[in-house]
Amino acid sequence: DMAGAAFLDGDVPVASASRRASSRRDLTPDAGSTSLDGAPDVHLSDGGMAGFVLLPTHGDFTANKSLTFFPGGFAALGSGITSQAPAAETRPVQTALLQWVAPDAETPLLVDGRTVDLGIEPTRLPNVSWCLIDSVGAILLAPADLWARRQGRVITIWIDHGVAPEDESYAYVILP
Repeated sequence: DMAGAAFLDGDVPVASASRRASSRRDLTPDAGSTSLDGAPDVHLSDGGMAGFVLLPTHGDFTANKSLTFFPGGFAALGSGITSQAPAAETRPVQTALLQWVAPDAETPLLVDGRTVDLGIEPTRLPNVSWCLIDSVGAILLAPADLWARRQGRVITIWIDHGVAPEDESYAYVILP
């Protein structure tokens, strides 16, 4: 999973969706530019920005997303995360915060200063402000409930927006 990626649990993007998105008139490779004049020691080569509207591969799942990259990390913002899933739908919409391959299966996960033991089954982590694994940290700009699991050396941390979220959002920073 890519950090900041919002998805329906179990979905795999399909080629027809990317063809449909690339044919849209409002998605152009020339998004313009801006100047950072007056910002001390900040240069475009030191980072970058990306923003997009997530179009559904099927159904009506949508989200607004932006990533701001800077030396040593990035900030991720998501808003308008919405899915009008049918009543029979049981797959939650999720945002991957972090998926990290640790040096070994014993590398600890710290959450708000406490070591958390994880297994293969998802573990709910309530009201998290920050977490750290192998010198890579996620700082949430507003505390949120996270989910995490460990599969061998791989630790995955995500936000579960539920089955039919309406105008959900997130904001976090990843720092190595």
